[in-house]
Amino acid sequence: MRESGKPLIEHIPHFLNYCEDNGLALNTLKNYKSYLSRFIFWLKNSRKENIKPHELTADDIADYRAFLSRQNLSPLTQNYYLIALRALLGYFTAKDIVSPVSAKITLSGTAKAKKTNNPLELKEIIRLLEAPDIKSNAGLRDRLILEIIIATGLKANQIVRLNRSFLRKTPEHVSLLGKRYLESRGDNDSALFINYRSRKGAARRLTVRSLERITQKYGKIIDISIPVTPEILRWSSHKALLLKESKPREILIPQFHRIITAAHYEFRETMTKINASSKETASWHMVESVINQEVDWLKERFPRLPEEYTEKPLSLTHNDCFRKIAILIVEGKIRANEFSPLPRNSFWQESAAELGKTIRHGEDWHQKTMAIILKHFQLKNYGATIQPALAYGRADLGVHLPSGRRLYFEIGTSSPYKLWFNLLSMENIAIVIVTPSNYLLEFSN
Repeated sequence: MRESGKPLIEHIPHFLNYCEDNGLALNTLKNYKSYLSRFIFWLKNSRKENIKPHELTADDIADYRAFLSRQNLSPLTQNYYLIALRALLGYFTAKDIVSPVSAKITLSGTAKAKKTNNPLELKEIIRLLEAPDIKSNAGLRDRLILEIIIATGLKANQIVRLNRSFLRKTPEHVSLLGKRYLESRGDNDSALFINYRSRKGAARRLTVRSLERITQKYGKIIDISIPVTPEILRWSSHKALLLKESKPREILIPQFHRIITAAHYEFRETMTKINASSKETASWHMVESVINQEVDWLKERFPRLPEEYTEKPLSLTHNDCFRKIAILIVEGKIRANEFSPLPRNSFWQESAAELGKTIRHGEDWHQKTMAIILKHFQLKNYGATIQPALAYGRADLGVHLPSGRRLYFEIGTSSPYKLWFNLLSMENIAIVIVTPSNYLLEFSN
């Protein structure tokens, strides 16, 4: 770590460029710039404009918090300013520049408590989806927006960044509606959602603010008492997934993941064990309970990389990703299985004695484990490659199975974001996590 000779203020443009180079959303960049401008104002007002990163103290941070609290900002808004400052300190750590660690900045717990998201009732969801006039191009677009939020639970900044190709990954009824919408447009713009009122020559991609206006517009039309935001629709999406002719359908409540012992590991279709006798009419709380069970299982078993070592285009925490994966498991779009303990007389144990001599989290263990798996599939004349490219990131190994399915291996720790994004965006794949604790996790779509 080194002490920078430049004032902290001069590092901020470099921080914003760093965020852009690492794929941070444009809206997030815009917000960071805005939030940090107030921090710059405070530094100058406090005659600290020449302070260097290593000279920033915990007392300075406390004084800045006090300054924010005097600005008539809600606790939630104050948190946004602190998150931007925390990201800046995280940048200094990434660049080996001495500064207070980002963990020194804690957020207000009361802000989260005050922010409530009350999901809509099923009858309200139905009325909302029926509100747009799909005889018009704008109405058709708005109906598709509502359908996609309900079907996927994507955030507003993710929705506006979608391109036409996304429709291939949506449920059939959404895909058909999307095809009709694109045919009505008659343009070649790659953006899935465009603003019909854009000025000539201006970007036509819909903005987050426009998206918020659209959802609130239809909430008012059907006279819902609370503002209908994209966030509320996200929370309502799990209810909508249970929708069948305006009634909740019966769901099969999964108990625990199958623990599979096999003579050797070959990829095969394996389903999460479901107790068919436990059919119950699903309620919102029941679905949440099942989702939370899956989240707990993932947290306990998934050997994840530390949060600070993962770079994500979307601002999602590990917990966000675990929840997204859990929802896909409960919907049946992802199958998750645990293979434990590893079977005797299998290729996994060909070099067990040799592997036992290395540190399980070390580089030697990682490389030797890769060599064992690669050798196994090469002997079977399967196409195996090292570090194949995924939709996001790379896997350690890739295997093309005779069935046409692609099998990817991650050795040791992995990123929950990478797992979620690739299972959602790639088709007919399986990802196997080889853990240092002698068990395997298999995720397939």
